[in-house]
This record gives sequence, C-alpha cells and structure tokens, in this order.
Amino acid sequence: MAPSTAEGLRPFRSIPPDQLAELERMAARVHFELGQPVFGQGDPADYALLLLDGRFSVSVATDRGPRAVGDVWPGEVVGESGLFLPGSVRNATVLAEVPSLALLIDHDFLDKARGTRALCLAQQHLMATSARRIRATNLAMRKAWQQQRAEASVTQDVPSGGRASFRERLAKILGGIL
Repeated sequence: MAPSTAEGLRPFRSIPPDQLAELERMAARVHFELGQPVFGQGDPADYALLLLDGRFSVSVATDRGPRAVGDVWPGEVVGESGLFLPGSVRNATVLAEVPSLALLIDHDFLDKARGTRALCLAQQHLMATSARRIRATNLAMRKAWQQQRAEASVTQDVPSGGRASFRERLAKILGGIL
C-alpha cells in the first residue's frame, strides 16, 4: 500500500498508517490551483479543510482593501467554524498560494469516521489549532489596546475641546521651548 499523504504531517505521526489511510479514504480530496479561491469572506461555512500539501493565504476585507492575516500550512485546518457554528459564514477570504491538496472535513465525514483513533487525534489537533488562533488573537488585541492606551496617555484635553499632540504637551511641560 502506498504511504498516506497525511502520514508525514506532524499531527498524524502517532496514527498507525493503516488507520490514517482509512481516514483518508473516508474524506474527499480537494485540489486547488495557484490563485484559486478556497473560501470567500461572507460565503456559507459548512465544512473545513485539512491542508495536506501546498499553502493557503488568508485575508480579510477592510475599508482600505484586503488585509493579509496569515497563511495555512500542511497539517493545519482552516474553516473550522463551519463545523462548530451551523449557519455561519466565512469571516475571511482564503486563496491557494501554490497548487494545493486538502481533505474535506464536513459533518458526513465526521459521522463516517466516528470512533476511529485517527479522528480522535485529528479532533485534538483541531482544538489545539483553534486554541493557538484564539491566543494569537488575544495577544493582538492586547497589543492594540496597549498601543491605544499609550497614544491616549501622550495626549490630553485642551480647553478648546480638542486634543493636544505629544509635541504640544511636551512644549507646555518645557515652557514653550519647542
């Protein structure tokens, strides 16, 4: 039997090859060409993908245009909100940066794979991936809050009702020398 595509991926090294091959037989393989959309922001979310080979880029729409927020590498799961939040929509756009191969993880697949050791380990990996993303988001939010707080501390209300710049505050402290 040929080795499993997922066999070399870190999260699956502890899964016996025969169980991993069975898991891969239960999941549909999805191929993406260079630049092909994987998910569109606002699209219905009813499945996730486990990237086996290639790379995806993730961006979100802003009032200034798309903002890159990260990449998805082999062994990572993307679109997992489609498994946890029925009726949800995609919160980001995902594109294939290179030709890529992924396994489709949907509710039918989860039903078929129920009870396998491979699925249990894949679910643990999904939870760890989600926890890392939440932690990264929390850190980014903390950094933004600290930056906002620092910016607020270098300005003060002035009698005119506006905000004094750091330079204006410094000039006031130094007696107008600036």
